[in-house]
Amino acid sequence: MQSLCRVAQSGALLTCFSLLCVANGVSALVRSGLSNYTFPDNFMFGVATAAFQIEGGWNAGGLLKANITPVVTLYHWDLPTPLMDLGGWANPKIIDYFEDYARVAFRLFGDVVKYWTTINEIHIHCYHGYGNDYFVPAVKFEGVAEYLCSHYMLLGHARVYHLYDKKFKPYQKGIIGITLDSFFAEPKDEKNSDDVAAAERYLQMRLGQYAHPIYSKEGNYPDLVRERINNLSISQGFSRSRLPVFTSQEVEMLRGSSDFFGLNHYTSILASSSLMEDGWAVPSLDHDTGVKGEQDPKWPIPGAPWLAVHPPGFRKLLNWITKQYGTKVPIIVTENGMSDSGSLNDYERVSYYNRYLEQLLLAIHEDGCNVAGYIAWTLMDDFEWKDGYSVKFGLFHVDYNSPKRTRMPKLSAINYREIVTTKRINFDYIKIPSYKYNQLL
Repeated sequence: MQSLCRVAQSGALLTCFSLLCVANGVSALVRSGLSNYTFPDNFMFGVATAAFQIEGGWNAGGLLKANITPVVTLYHWDLPTPLMDLGGWANPKIIDYFEDYARVAFRLFGDVVKYWTTINEIHIHCYHGYGNDYFVPAVKFEGVAEYLCSHYMLLGHARVYHLYDKKFKPYQKGIIGITLDSFFAEPKDEKNSDDVAAAERYLQMRLGQYAHPIYSKEGNYPDLVRERINNLSISQGFSRSRLPVFTSQEVEMLRGSSDFFGLNHYTSILASSSLMEDGWAVPSLDHDTGVKGEQDPKWPIPGAPWLAVHPPGFRKLLNWITKQYGTKVPIIVTENGMSDSGSLNDYERVSYYNRYLEQLLLAIHEDGCNVAGYIAWTLMDDFEWKDGYSVKFGLFHVDYNSPKRTRMPKLSAINYREIVTTKRINFDYIKIPSYKYNQLL
């Protein structure tokens, strides 16, 4: 059996050794609540970490002896300050620097790394770091900088893809892709045509904008995205569109530039059309999208306020991607998970993984979606950007009061271990009383 471990940036390459305690062994629970479907024999499971967010085993090994396959992300938002001072991803020169950096990584690690991801979450990084000031580099030039950032990130990805494809893949025999992120958008009222249009507009603006240039047959930005930003730019008095334009050569360079569709997904929204909401700037990606996103009060929120649990949205998103781009390129779910307060008996996280993975099984077996792998976020409780250590996503609990940062598996780690080893979901894990936790270790 092959396990998969996704690590962000080459500096965290060796953190995967900790996955050993999840991948080995099977619990002795009575399996009366098993899923009807099983995961395919060649389906890959893994756990993700990120170099900036988690302490790593940079000076330790054991990645490969345990038959754990590393998946390395070249860029997960951590840019050297001098490059930020030059404008970061809003400066087209960054494409050359990114290609230089990738060449070094391929030369150093390409003999052992066979799965590469170029960039993690273009949408989130550009929206929060360039359009807003929630993440570094905190440019906050809304309606302009986020589009410059994503435009050059896409071109940087394509340049690195072709570098690997032509110079390294022939003898290193690996694959390379990109990771995009998206919530799913449900129409607030399925009988309201404006809400239905708003949900589709959200998905095109927040996912299609980055996926369409790579995975569609036509290439380039989606027509809806191009027309909407062009028209709003003109009405706002701009002399040209705030969304940059690809040359015909760049369209061809981008189209087909990924061996898999990396997808990060956590939650869904209820979408309705809106001209303006509190907090929106004009211009901005929010205003350009024109969608009010809400959470259904019936959806549980176990931790971070933005993450409401709605498993059916996962299946619907996988189907939306399949309908848009077909089944030729496999989908690898590179992040999926839930935050809470950090309990070892994390029943809500167990339920989250079981129910979301059930939707993934349905997407594979009943809908024909080509999903090749699933990677849980995250291995252990981590530093969640501006939320710091206040939210807990880990399968392992980290005692931050201990000098050794002692780690303990949560019930969700044991549950996930069984899913990985049996290729089935055991829904009875949510029924386990807390006093039996130690018997399962």
